[in-house]
Amino acid sequence: MTAIEIKNLLKSYNTFCGEIHHLNQEILELSEVAASHRELSAITYSDMPKGNQISDPTYEKAQKIIDLYMKQVQRIELRLEALFLKKNYVESLLDQLPDIETEIIKLRYFKKYKWEMISNVVCYSRRQCINIHDKIVEDLANSENSRQFNADTLLTNAQFKII
Repeated sequence: MTAIEIKNLLKSYNTFCGEIHHLNQEILELSEVAASHRELSAITYSDMPKGNQISDPTYEKAQKIIDLYMKQVQRIELRLEALFLKKNYVESLLDQLPDIETEIIKLRYFKKYKWEMISNVVCYSRRQCINIHDKIVEDLANSENSRQFNADTLLTNAQFKII
């Protein structure tokens, strides 16, 4: 990965978290709707003739709706998997860094602080914070993990596009 890609990934971390939360909510809602449709069925009378394999059209329609919901849930789960992969990758990068470097990255990208605010928090000059930041991003871009993640991401994105 390049330094720009690392920066974009860090900038997107909050978006990943928000989208993960939103997709989890969507799965819950779809599950509730699918559960309510499972309970649907037409009234059957025991004294009515059964005939030769005549189907229950209400049940069939409900089953088709449930199948559609389940396919939608599967697509959402694939998207969730890709988002968790990216989120976990960012967290693994941060776990490798010393505390002060992690703090600078979190303040800059996750809390959207300006350099002056960051320098006040970490008690370094503005220029030192920028230099540390640039070194971190460059080191992360050149790390073996970023090359491995780039290959994994391409594979995951390819799988996501197929479905």
